[in-house]
Amino acid sequence: MRIEYNYRYYLTENEYKQYHIQLKGFIKKYVATKLADVGEVIHFAQAQQRQGRYVSLYLSYEAAKYFNHVMCTHSLAKDD
Repeated sequence: MRIEYNYRYYLTENEYKQYHIQLKGFIKKYVATKLADVGEVIHFAQAQQRQGRYVSLYLSYEAAKYFNHVMCTHSLAKDD
């Protein structure tokens, strides 16, 4: 598995620095499929980082409610 990030870090309103990061060979993949599991993923990532490991973490829009339970998010309705 390879993880790649391309992003811009804005120095000023009009100036930015472009970054490309590529990570290869992960130790463990941890996925939350329910909002209640988001905390476990966050704590796992924090523990790995404290051990000096690089951590790649992707949080979806819907995970916002883990940090603020009154946050309003919307999901697409599934066809039955």
